[in-house]
Amino acid sequence: MSLTFQELRTANARRCIRWHRGGVQSWSASDWLTAITGELGELASLIKMRNRERDELVGNKFSPTTEMIAKEAADVAIYLDLFCEAHGIDLGAAIEAKFNEVSRRNGFPEQLGETPLKPIAWADKIAFESAMRSGKGCDVWPSRGDNPTRELIALAIVEEPQ
Repeated sequence: MSLTFQELRTANARRCIRWHRGGVQSWSASDWLTAITGELGELASLIKMRNRERDELVGNKFSPTTEMIAKEAADVAIYLDLFCEAHGIDLGAAIEAKFNEVSRRNGFPEQLGETPLKPIAWADKIAFESAMRSGKGCDVWPSRGDNPTRELIALAIVEEPQ
């Protein structure tokens, strides 16, 4: 089961009252943006450490894990949802509308809220060639990936309409 924006909003708004007796309206837009920016800063710091490791530089006090990065990204999303609640914005609807607007503007077929799309699977060249031999169509984009010794590609299986 995947979390929905509505589930997040409901629990988030209720929990917010435990810290802010006046609810989301007790903070100004700049208060919420400061909180979001603080969480983005914590996320950016972890990514900076990952970049140092990638570039074999010294200076890290610890090696950030994917779990640590995920938690900071979640903090950003949670504060962003509270900001939107305070300003009467349905975050899910806003994301859907903006995503579709950008897709249309750029001639991309991906649209949210329509037929569910198959997830993109990251695969190496051998897996891609195997998928192509199986007779399924694929959209392919080159990928830098995390492992420079393997050529990775993003693979999205495209099924024919029934």
